[in-house]
Amino acid sequence: MASTPGVSATFFNALAKANINIRAIAQGCSEYNITVVLKREDCIRALRAVHSKFYLSRTTIAMGIIGPGLIGAALLDQLRDQV
Repeated sequence: MASTPGVSATFFNALAKANINIRAIAQGCSEYNITVVLKREDCIRALRAVHSKFYLSRTTIAMGIIGPGLIGAALLDQLRDQV
């Protein structure tokens, strides 16, 4: 994380905005990971908060589906569930 400024800040801000209390923090000497200790009931919410900051971005796409069969309908259902 020393070579990429802001990674730790993004991580901890995501947890703070999700109102997650961190009980302990550890960083490996290789700087490839950050470990935090949380309450068990906060784990899923924390994971979603961190993933939304690092992996998910709102992207607008244009798509055309003509006569959706089973596969097309399943795709439309998945897209609708993500909004």
